[in-house]
Amino acid sequence: MKNVNAYAMKSAYTCPLVGGKAVYKARAYYLLIDREADFDDLSLCLSNSYKAEQQAAEKSANTSPVWKVQPNPASEGLYVFYEQPIDGGIQVQLQATDGRLMRQQTIAEEGSSIVYVNTTELPDGIYLLRVTQNSEHVYQTKVVVKH
Repeated sequence: MKNVNAYAMKSAYTCPLVGGKAVYKARAYYLLIDREADFDDLSLCLSNSYKAEQQAAEKSANTSPVWKVQPNPASEGLYVFYEQPIDGGIQVQLQATDGRLMRQQTIAEEGSSIVYVNTTELPDGIYLLRVTQNSEHVYQTKVVVKH
């Protein structure tokens, strides 16, 4: 039983962006053992191990990305860069980890290759940035907002 509890604790204190639904299941189990447990997703996901995993995933997914988001983490805002000029309206959305739409903006300027997204009014946290062009999903990544 000690091994199960140790495994649940290790899984519960994992970044949910890395462990997915299993993290939440482990947390539910672990809270039965320790009702005072506190899971700080922001700190867990900003740990060195998550950064290394994220960088490795980005390198293996595409050696020369078409889209780029900087800075990440963001405090006042972030820039979404596209390697080529945009040839039609795009929509940028920021969703919270629970799926709530926190920010949405449509950019109709053709010829631009940079989109600025203001994050000053967003609470600290992890967000999914999604880009669609002409109603087609073209890019998504995780971003951190930290003031």
